[in-house]
Amino acid sequence: MPPRPFPLPLGIGTDIVYTKRIRDMLLKGQSQPGHGHLHRFLRGFLSWREQTLFWQVFQKGPEAVYDDLPLAVRYLSGR
Repeated sequence: MPPRPFPLPLGIGTDIVYTKRIRDMLLKGQSQPGHGHLHRFLRGFLSWREQTLFWQVFQKGPEAVYDDLPLAVRYLSGR
C-alpha cells in the first residue's frame, strides 16, 4: 500500500460565509406573500434533519425567523 499524504484527507474544512447575503435572501422572502420562499430556501441547503432542528429553534414559525433575524442568520451561516 502506498504511503498516504499528511494530513490525511478527512473531508472537513472551514467555509467562509458572507452573512449579509443570507440576511438579504431571508429578507427577500419576507417581502413575498406567504412563506413558500423561506421553505424553498431552507430545503435548498439543509437536510431534512437540519430543517427539523431549525424549526425546533424557531417554534413559532416563519414569523419567529423574521422577529429574531440575527439569530436566524447566525444559525443558517453555521450550517
